[in-house]
Amino acid sequence: MTAYSAAMPLGYESYPNLARVLTPELAALPGAELRAFMENQYGPGAAEHYEEYFEGIFDDIGKTFSSAAKDVGQFAKKAAPVVANVGGGALQGGRLDYVHGRAVPVVVYGRRQHVINVYEWPASESDRDWHATSNGYHLIAWTRDGRTHWAVSDLNDAELREFVRAFSDATAGR
Repeated sequence: MTAYSAAMPLGYESYPNLARVLTPELAALPGAELRAFMENQYGPGAAEHYEEYFEGIFDDIGKTFSSAAKDVGQFAKKAAPVVANVGGGALQGGRLDYVHGRAVPVVVYGRRQHVINVYEWPASESDRDWHATSNGYHLIAWTRDGRTHWAVSDLNDAELREFVRAFSDATAGR
């Protein structure tokens, strides 16, 4: 309990970590009142004890999140998909999907009442350009600038090819 000194003037106590876990009514109390409430409920020194306890927990959580955020940032540099302003295709959003067991970013575009999903990942030697149609969906796959792309939609084949051409031109060299 080194964070709190007996010489601290009454009313100047602060319990920010303890306040995070209390009801809003209790968290809003001035430090001296909060200390008195805690001592009344749990005994002498309770506010300081719990403040120190939660400080350790919140510090550990903060360090964990900081480390995870750094890892995500490094992944994003490598895996962030290109996004293009493509005429006739309005950006709708994105998501993470799985293709052949690998996490793959997907950028979602809309065209009229159709959705166009554009998958992207680092190209491998076995990747090739191809086209397929199944159950009313068209898939166009192509590799450019070291990246493999798949465009998947129920948009008619000619319009999807037009979208892919425009997307590929807009993202060349990125």
